[in-house]
Amino acid sequence: MSSEAAKKYDTSKREEAMLYEMEVRKEKERIIKDHEERREKYLKYLAERREERRLRVWQKAFLGLIALSFSFCMVLLLCSFHPSGKVWVHEFLYQVLSLKL
Repeated sequence: MSSEAAKKYDTSKREEAMLYEMEVRKEKERIIKDHEERREKYLKYLAERREERRLRVWQKAFLGLIALSFSFCMVLLLCSFHPSGKVWVHEFLYQVLSLKL
């Protein structure tokens, strides 16, 4: 009788260990799956940031060009009020406007 009880105890312990291993395996798989999902989201986020940064560079260059053009026009305008600068500005504008592109 004791050997039967020992066998039952052993089988129940084995089954319990197998169930525990299955739970642990499922938990590991869930953790790995969550990790992969977060990794994919992060990689997508990095790609979007890289694209944003590249766009920002072009936006800054465009705004810089606008600021440079504005400054150049202001210098031309200020020079046009000076008597000697007036001739230079008019000659420069005539040359620029007479260009055939």
